[in-house]
Amino acid sequence: MRKQTARNIEATRKGLKSRTRYRVTVLLFLIFLALLSIYEHTTFPETAAQTDQVLLVILVFTISFLWMKEREQQVELQMMVEQVLETEQQLEDHALRTMEALVLALEAKDPESRGHSREVARLAAAIGRQMKFSNEQIDTIIHSALLHDLGKLGVDDDILGKTGKLTPREYGLVKDHTVTGSDILSALSFMKKEQAIIRYHHERYDGTGYPDGLVREEIPIEARVLAAADAFAVITAGRVYQEAADCQEALERIRLESGRQFDPLVVEAVGRAVGDGLMLPARRPVAGLDGK
Repeated sequence: MRKQTARNIEATRKGLKSRTRYRVTVLLFLIFLALLSIYEHTTFPETAAQTDQVLLVILVFTISFLWMKEREQQVELQMMVEQVLETEQQLEDHALRTMEALVLALEAKDPESRGHSREVARLAAAIGRQMKFSNEQIDTIIHSALLHDLGKLGVDDDILGKTGKLTPREYGLVKDHTVTGSDILSALSFMKKEQAIIRYHHERYDGTGYPDGLVREEIPIEARVLAAADAFAVITAGRVYQEAADCQEALERIRLESGRQFDPLVVEAVGRAVGDGLMLPARRPVAGLDGK
């Protein structure tokens, strides 16, 4: 969104410069016509020196006028930039608050996942930093992690809370949550990257995942990181069908799927994060949206 804003501002600045050049051309042309008319119909100025003086005065006046207009345009552009940036910040703040509300709604619907999305966001950010992600990438993966299970809002509570094995039909409905979550965000043009990450976070490195069967680098790198963070969070938190494991055991399980379910480079980053003590299960909900 910020890049689009910068492009719009640059386009506006170029437009102002283009209009200034146009005004200069028109003004100089009118001055030329005026001088030509004076020269043809009067005897003033009488000497070449007087002519030079008249031209100098007109030139100074023209430059001063154009300089003032340019300054006015610069002030106008600066005010517009400040207003756009302020509005953009307000939109982003509202979007973050909306995401928080959606996460709370999802967790209220499925008590077993309470705190899961925030934990995945924290782990994904830790892995991303190990992989030298930019700040923009870290922000994107945090937002994606917070909403990665958003599509489960469209899954029946009986299915989400089922303790036994899901039927093929039920499992299909659960798998649809990746597409549903991405579709929910489709109206938010500034979350295009998050839409893709959410859609593809259950793709597998070997191409046997869903929904589109992408393979290796076809899967966005942030989605590959999110897949590992999601699995790590589930393994260490436990579910009704499995007991919680410690970080070392979780890491071993992740490593067993290196090159199959997970990107080997991501698995290596998980190992470094575990070694640095960054993957320990959170004892309380993660505060804020920055993954810290």
